Amino acid sequence: MKRFWKTKNMGKTLFLHIGLQKTGTTTIQAFLTQNQSLLAEHGFVYPNPARVRIGLDDINHGHLAMCLTGYWRDAGYELSRERAWGELRDLYFESDGHLLVSHEGLSTPQIIPHLPFIKKMLRGIAVKVIVYLRRQDIFVQSVYKERLKSDEKRGFQQAFEKGDYPRLLDFHSILNHWQRCVGIENVIVRPFERGQLLKGDVLEDFLHVIGAGEIRGLQRPSQNENSTMNRNVLEISRALNSMGIRGAEVSSFKWWLNDVLSEGESGTFVDHSIISPADRLTILKDYKSGNEKIAHEFLARTDGQLFYEDLPDMDADWQPYSGVPPGDVAKMLAAMFDKYSILDRFDG
Repeated sequence: MKRFWKTKNMGKTLFLHIGLQKTGTTTIQAFLTQNQSLLAEHGFVYPNPARVRIGLDDINHGHLAMCLTGYWRDAGYELSRERAWGELRDLYFESDGHLLVSHEGLSTPQIIPHLPFIKKMLRGIAVKVIVYLRRQDIFVQSVYKERLKSDEKRGFQQAFEKGDYPRLLDFHSILNHWQRCVGIENVIVRPFERGQLLKGDVLEDFLHVIGAGEIRGLQRPSQNENSTMNRNVLEISRALNSMGIRGAEVSSFKWWLNDVLSEGESGTFVDHSIISPADRLTILKDYKSGNEKIAHEFLARTDGQLFYEDLPDMDADWQPYSGVPPGDVAKMLAAMFDKYSILDRFDG
């Protein structure tokens, strides 16, 4: 595997990690946050998200995206885009080494109209944009499931047809706009498949990409950053979202239900397909041309292949989701009776 970037005898670089979401991004961010001191000793500075204005959730630099999209979530404060990206410039020029900045929101279609502004703010800065791409038929399901945890109330088909998914899956369009911003030679594309990641590991791969693969003593995050919610709990979450029942306490309750069912799986490569093999193949067909262009233009692959894992099997034993089974309903009710002593309130 070729080295993407040499750090010795060269000036400092801004490594701008833009996602995509659901490609181990949170794991990378937690890893960089946990190893700030050791990375800095080797010339890689990850600005402490808890101490800089562009920081968010104590592990990433989400305000760089939020100041552009206007989606502030529970950020606590708002920044103008000039102030947020001005701070990034200050951090770069004040840094004693390469600067690492990360947020997956920078790879969404909503960022595209703001790329001329970003280009202006990156003037005079040596930048490398790093993006991991996950095959569309898998990626779209992962994003939908993530949204079910918070506020999505539509079924998948309606959400796909009425939402922003088609634009989100058009990787070539997003990358094409970014290469116009920073130059195609400064966009590093990494397909998010085990067989294409260094040692099948996103952290090993990321370190290699930035030229930090030889640093010893780096610690991996102790907790799993990619917990997957049980399919039946996701359906309950969708129902609660439809009724407008949301908030931090509701989120904690959902994860408690997930533990009760003991079927939540971990890891960003877990695949529970919520759409049929035929629909998955249709999605891949829709984006086949764009993926081939990415393979040719960004990876110099003569075979035009961006992803190499097996395609969905039309003969696979796939069944559409039929709802929360009675056994799981009973299991959850029994756990709630026990946890909240509901039965004690009845005299019999």
